[in-house]
Amino acid sequence: MVSKPSDSLSPLGVVFVSKGANAEQLLFMYPFDTNEPHRYETTTYSTPYSVYSVPKGYLEPPTLIASHNRLHQDQEGEGDHVHGFGISESMMAHLFTVNKEIANQPFEIKIDAIRYAGFPLLLSKRLNEAQPSSSATDGNLPRPDLFNIVFVLKASVSRSIVASYQALSKRLALAIDHEESRCRYMSRQTQIMLQAHDEIRALPEGHSESAYRLILTKSELARQLKHVYNDIREYGFISLHINDWVEVSFCLQQKALQRVGIPSTSLEKLESALQYLRPYHGILVLEDVPLSIDASPTIVQLLRYCTPSKSLQDICSDADLPLSQVFLVVRHLITWCKAVVIYPLCETNLYAVAPDAALSKQLIEQFSETTPNHQLSTVLAEFSPPVTLLDFTNPMLHEMEEQVVRRRIVVWALRHHLLVQLHTYLYILPPLSTSARLCDAPASERNMRIENRLKESKLDAAVVESLSDICHMKRDAVTPEALYEDLQFFLRLTKYFDGEHHIEDIMYSENCNRSSLLRILDAFEAVLVTSIRQDSFSCAIRSRKRLDMPNSS
Repeated sequence: MVSKPSDSLSPLGVVFVSKGANAEQLLFMYPFDTNEPHRYETTTYSTPYSVYSVPKGYLEPPTLIASHNRLHQDQEGEGDHVHGFGISESMMAHLFTVNKEIANQPFEIKIDAIRYAGFPLLLSKRLNEAQPSSSATDGNLPRPDLFNIVFVLKASVSRSIVASYQALSKRLALAIDHEESRCRYMSRQTQIMLQAHDEIRALPEGHSESAYRLILTKSELARQLKHVYNDIREYGFISLHINDWVEVSFCLQQKALQRVGIPSTSLEKLESALQYLRPYHGILVLEDVPLSIDASPTIVQLLRYCTPSKSLQDICSDADLPLSQVFLVVRHLITWCKAVVIYPLCETNLYAVAPDAALSKQLIEQFSETTPNHQLSTVLAEFSPPVTLLDFTNPMLHEMEEQVVRRRIVVWALRHHLLVQLHTYLYILPPLSTSARLCDAPASERNMRIENRLKESKLDAAVVESLSDICHMKRDAVTPEALYEDLQFFLRLTKYFDGEHHIEDIMYSENCNRSSLLRILDAFEAVLVTSIRQDSFSCAIRSRKRLDMPNSS
């Protein structure tokens, strides 16, 4: 089945307008050709290996709602072209260049099925007198009083998405205003765009040339706005330098999460999920993280020691960083969608195909390039039903080189959210059979020290009876002192047997190794029920209801 994911988070376009002493101008808009092919359209395929299916939506055409042309055609003057945004150029210039009284604050307007979001900014009056003019004509450059970078959105987008685009418009506007004060950047770019419009107007009637296409070839600011539009649509974040001087970085978390395979969620929900982050977690960097020249040394240090097999606690030790600082950097990487949380790779990790795994053509081709001797669909089939990393890299079946390749495949699949790790959770329950006790030995034959300790516990009476029977049956296998210590350890663990703590969490909280914990759990398995599922962080980040998979009882 072929399906296309919804792309309601992406902008439909970007519009750049200015207002001077004499006129309101629509200087640039992108895209300006609604028939132009878009490189961000992708085809995805649902995987038959998923534990359960997730309904998919369909990507609406990326063109700019061309049906609105007819609606407004009769309302506009002759020769005033109506674009796919639904309103004419002159109307956009008028609506988006607000009065000075309401400038320098978030801007939003809704017309039919389209919403426009920006941040109109009054240009600073101060000019940098210390900056020499590069041209004798600089004093004659057209200097607008106000300009606005407006993002065109679907009317149905949430309030948080609108606020995000308003924040992006503000960041870009402040950077442009800074460069105008420093070197008259805005004035020069405005002159370039106005001259391009004049050139196109001078052409004979019937021509097919576009002023905006000409502006793209001449104006650096226009190319930057195109870059912003394309990067937000494709990646969900931008990193650029206005006039090769002022750095502007921005991340639309909902879009960036969607790109890396995590269902779109608000920043508030993402922050809420981070409360489940623990020192035993690890992180997997999704791609090479470009760092600016003034990047924090802590980020550089953490990335140097970050590997899929290390926990955050291990990274703290290796990088000589405090845990609180590592958590702050990890939070930054996650909210900017540069990393995902995993449990460090080890042989006992149990993996399954992600319930919402989607195989795009691009993803399949990328996998073929990185591992030419494997097919992605065949590899995913090996994780249905779930298997451990040890079973997947079985040294009895695969040579050392193939084992290394298979570990890399697991890392690659985790990075692209095709696999999820399942953890074992425990519940304490009395045996299902109520017809007879596990042991019918009289009280006089039982260890009174153990009996007294059980009476002190606050466990259910049926559970206490079962634990007493288990201890009596093991009296010949271990010494009384060792048996008592094992019971003490088990009773200390009972607070974790509520289905909210997986084995790795218990190991960390009790500072014990896996073999010691499993030995105790095996000894008292008659009163335990286990289930396997994703951990709380994965469920919270994917906004998914918990799915318990009973394992044994």
